[in-house]
Amino acid sequence: MTKNPYIDGEGDIAFQLHRYWKPDSTEHYQIKDVWSIKKTVSSVEKVEENIRFVKMIFPLDEFSYWDGNLFNQLGEQEYAVNQIHIPYNMFGLTLDSVVEITHEFNANLLEYDNAIEIYAIHKGLIYKEEINLNINNGNVLDINYGTEYTQIRIE
Repeated sequence: MTKNPYIDGEGDIAFQLHRYWKPDSTEHYQIKDVWSIKKTVSSVEKVEENIRFVKMIFPLDEFSYWDGNLFNQLGEQEYAVNQIHIPYNMFGLTLDSVVEITHEFNANLLEYDNAIEIYAIHKGLIYKEEINLNINNGNVLDINYGTEYTQIRIE
């Protein structure tokens, strides 16, 4: 949930992003952490756990790519537009134009890593998926171990 616009250290308007979680379905939601997000004339930047990421650049087209780690020490990571201006319909949310951004893709005989985010105009992030698997012989169904994370905007 975005809250509390403020002027950041660079003189830009930024918003607090309050993240909530609950340990299990019987508990109430409680605040987990507070991140920040801002849109400049050339990018959208998000600060997660005190690490700044460039989530999107402007102008954006089907050939856009950039270093998502430009402002941090994590090493270069190429983000790229996978699809743009496509319709989206999932879990009752129907939109006429979204952009899908790939943050990571690596597939070989032992590993499968894929990270994407889907954004919609006037809504922001509506879908996020991160898959990191240790696999056998390039078969993503033959998993030794790994993680799969999915985040879906429901309203």
